[in-house]
Order: sequence, then structure tokens, then C-alpha cells
Amino acid sequence: MNITVDYSWLGNHGVGRVANEVLRRCPENWKIIPIRKYKNNAAVLAPLSLSRNITCSHSNLFWSPGFIPPAFPVQFPVVVTIHDLTQLYYYKIYHKIYYDYIIKRLLKNVNYIITVSAYTKNEIVKWSGISEKKIIGIHNGVGKEFNLAVAPFSLGKPYILYAGNRRNYKNVLGLIRAFAHSKLFTLGYMLALTGNPDKDCLRVSTEEGVVEHVHYLGFVEENDLPSVYRGAHAVAFVSYYEGFGLPILEAMASGVPVITSNTSAMPEVAGDAALIVNPHDIDAISSGLEKITTDHKLRSELISRGLSRAGMFSWDKTAEKYWNVFEELL
Repeated sequence: MNITVDYSWLGNHGVGRVANEVLRRCPENWKIIPIRKYKNNAAVLAPLSLSRNITCSHSNLFWSPGFIPPAFPVQFPVVVTIHDLTQLYYYKIYHKIYYDYIIKRLLKNVNYIITVSAYTKNEIVKWSGISEKKIIGIHNGVGKEFNLAVAPFSLGKPYILYAGNRRNYKNVLGLIRAFAHSKLFTLGYMLALTGNPDKDCLRVSTEEGVVEHVHYLGFVEENDLPSVYRGAHAVAFVSYYEGFGLPILEAMASGVPVITSNTSAMPEVAGDAALIVNPHDIDAISSGLEKITTDHKLRSELISRGLSRAGMFSWDKTAEKYWNVFEELL
């Protein structure tokens, strides 16, 4: 059986991680036909490009790892994965218009929508009006490379880690402010951010007087990420909104306590294994950062619960559920 896949979504990001983990577990009776390599995955005309490329493939099924469906109905089943609805809330107004007037209509032609959390499934049902029977929730997993045996990365000082991009809904500036309002930098802690310095982070950390206590890790290769997690004293992931939240599980599997948000899908992923705070409350984040680093009893409990929680998620389980959906359609 042949499955055509939109490879424009494969890359060093959350959507790419899910796609790669599913595709590398492709059953022997399936053949992957990649299309749209190196294309702009979410370009305005991407649905038309998809339709043109799909008609040239000899396939039994099409899967888009991102939210873009083909512009026209095709002769075989179509599955689209939607990881979140951030475009409706945190992007430019034309992104919302595009989602509301183009994507929503095209999604009615797909056979199944896969999404990554119960929270996002409910959001999609309310937004699209599509029957929940056509929307399948499949949690993301966590890789075996995140474990206690990994050699920890060192900054020479204990550090709180944020791993991810800096889109506005990630609340990185709020995290910097909360770190500055805590006593942690006076105790020798660093706030470590993946990626390079940017003007907003530099501005806020300078205004708050902690510019020398915020460290930028630069681009972190996939192979180095487990070590960076393992070396952290705690992981902070206090976004305003997430469709899932892979760093929560990656930290837990690495034996590192997590502070995360009480909004969207993050409590669903974290369960009772993380310190949950209001991401809109700087004082709450600041207090949480202090607790998760200095309260040894709490740290021990969160590490133990986190390891158990992370053990409930795996890419093997995730991929198996994806391929079962594909098999069912045929």
C-alpha cells in the first residue's frame, strides 16, 4: 500500500518531530511517497500545490502532518493532523481569516482529522462544526533518548531551562520577568534559553536587571537535546497556549521537575506530575520557580511522578495508533 505524505512539514520543530517519529515506524506493507519536499508548508496556495502533487502520485492514501488539506477532493482517503489552533489567537489577522474561510471549508472534505490532545479535539469540534467522530485524538510520545543515563550538560551553574521557539504565546518574556522577580539569580541560578539572543529578550532582561543571568544556548542539535534537559535543575514551560507540550514529557523522562501552565492542553499532558501555575501571573510563576528549585521534598515528588507520567507516553504507541487509522481507512 502507498501513502503520500506532505514532506514540507518535516523539520526541526514539534510538527516535524511527530511526523518523523510516525514515518520511521512505517510498517513493511506500506510504501511512503514523499511530495512537496523543501516547499513552504503553510503558504497561501499550499492546498493547490498539494492537489497538483497528489494527482501525480500513485497512492492509496494521503497524510498531511500539518493542518493543510488539499484544495480539491481526491480519489483516495485523506488524513490531516492539526496540532493546535494558535492561528486563531496568536498570529496575524489574515492567518485567522485564512483559517476561518479556507482551511475550515477544506477540512470538511477530509476523512479523518488527527489531533494531539483532548483539549484540541474539543476546540476543533467547536470551531469547525465537524463531527467529533471524524476527529481522532492521539497523544504525542517521548523518545527513549530522554532518560536518566544521559550525561548532563553543564553551564558551570545550576540552570532553569526553557526549550522551544519564542512565539508570543510561549510567554518567554513573562518567564524572564518571573525569573528576575525571584531570588534565584541571587542564589547563583541561570535561566537558559535555547536559541540566540533577540532584541526583546535582551530588552526585558536588561530592564529587569538579569541580563547577565540569562544564557542563550544557540541552536541545539536533536542529539544534544537530551543532555541539555538532563543537566537542568528544572524546566519551565509556562506558555499561554499549547496543543500538547512535548518539553513537559521530555523533561519528565529526563528526571527533571517541571513547572507549566494551567491553561489549554498542558494540564492534560502533565497530570499530577508538574507544578501548575497561572501563566498570566508573574508572581505565581516566580513563586513556582523558587519552590521547584529550593523545596527538596517537592522536587523529589515531582521527579518521581514525572518519570511515571512520561512512562505512559511513547512514540511506539503514538505511531501504532496512526498506522491503525491509516489501515482502517483502507
